[in-house]
Amino acid sequence: MGSTTVQGVRYDRNGKGHILFQDGITNPPGIKTKDTPENREHIKDFLYYLSRFVNPGMMVVIVNSAGYSLDGGKKKGDQIGIPYSLVDDIDNFADKSFMGILSEIVMGTGNESLRGVFTVVNRNYKTSDGEEISGQWAKQIQSYLISIGHMFTTCASDNIGWMIDVGGKSATLYEKQVINQSRGKTVSIFTKKGTYFSKTSPNSLIEKPSDFQEALSVELQKMVTDHGIDLKVTAILQTGDARDKCALADIISSDVAYHGFLPPAIESKYEALDFNRTVIKSDISCGCILTTTAPGIITVENIPAVGMCSIM
Repeated sequence: MGSTTVQGVRYDRNGKGHILFQDGITNPPGIKTKDTPENREHIKDFLYYLSRFVNPGMMVVIVNSAGYSLDGGKKKGDQIGIPYSLVDDIDNFADKSFMGILSEIVMGTGNESLRGVFTVVNRNYKTSDGEEISGQWAKQIQSYLISIGHMFTTCASDNIGWMIDVGGKSATLYEKQVINQSRGKTVSIFTKKGTYFSKTSPNSLIEKPSDFQEALSVELQKMVTDHGIDLKVTAILQTGDARDKCALADIISSDVAYHGFLPPAIESKYEALDFNRTVIKSDISCGCILTTTAPGIITVENIPAVGMCSIM
């Protein structure tokens, strides 16, 4: 659950990952969902939809921005609270705005089957090697960029050296790095270099596209100054409210090789891929075990699948 969008993946017993929300619940509620009777019914449907895939003894793990609800925001050091909590235990949450709705539904009469299922992981915790518990789609996005190469205007897609993730609250700059090369094949990953739109969020600018374009141009020049990026080999992939509320033609930047919206299913796929590769460190998985090993640190242990299917 990000600041504006929700993605998901479920793992079957054979280790295959299935992207959620393409069928069934196609518009999952997020942390900004207003508390109305109609929305409560939608949220309840969402929880039952997720719970039907859960194997006995396992849970649904909620990560990303929703995880700030435990501490009430970004915290460091001694300010960091507990690592995770069931939504059942609402007293564990500093911010009860959305989690309070989930908790009241789960603890309501007739919804006993939803209890002990939904666990929120504190966003202020990371793995022992500093990875985000949720995974980051941007790190693994190289193959998607290659797949849309015909849409690029100024360079071949496999030559993209910089990628900018423009979300709802901020933009993050990534640089492509080769991490492995064997048998003539090169494996690349995008690594985080900096965060932008610190004063004004992209979501707050999209009501007037010209304002967004002007702000984006300023942020791009900051990236050139800060990191020496070459805009001719830079791609922008955008999510957040713009994806649902804007026509791309109104906000597109002509300064870069490519600027487009990232489809929600693709976002989910690559977040799941990064979760497997960098968090649980296995392509064959039917789940994982989270264990707190130090303040702010969670160890993630893979539960290997019996079958030999990769996640996608």
